[in-house]
Parts: sequence; structure tokens; C-alpha cells
Amino acid sequence: MVGRIKSTRLTAKSSFADIVVAYGFATRRQVNHARAIRQSELDSITPRDMRQGRRARMLGEVLMDLIIMNMPEVDYCLKVERVLKA
Repeated sequence: MVGRIKSTRLTAKSSFADIVVAYGFATRRQVNHARAIRQSELDSITPRDMRQGRRARMLGEVLMDLIIMNMPEVDYCLKVERVLKA
């Protein structure tokens, strides 16, 4: 499935989430659910946690933990994001 784009509206302003949806690796609903989980993690981290090295997972990590995407798919989307922003 890698490399098969479902949408051609990707630009330098496209987010990782936009790329994931455009390539069909996840639905917008799944991405929004993963974003909500990530935001909850961000909201729960205190300055003390940060000093101890605790961080919220990145969106791709959440999508993998939810078994929506796998590592090669996340890596591919990150590469596309880098190319778009270059």
C-alpha cells in the first residue's frame, strides 16, 4: 500500500495527519482519536515529569499502539512530510 496516494492535495503545509489520511493509512476519525489520546498525554505531563524525561508519544506512535499503522507506514509518511517541507 505504500506509495498509493488517495488525495493529491498535499502541500508544504500538510501535517503528518493529513499525509496519513491522504495515503489511506488511517481515516480522519482514527487520526482524530489518536490526536485526542496524544493531547490527553500532553495535558497530563507536569514540569517535573519533563525534567525526568517523560514525554507524550508522537502521533505516529499512538497510531502504531492502536494497531492502525505499522512502522514502515509511519516512516514512509514522515519521509513524505520531509520532502514536502523541503
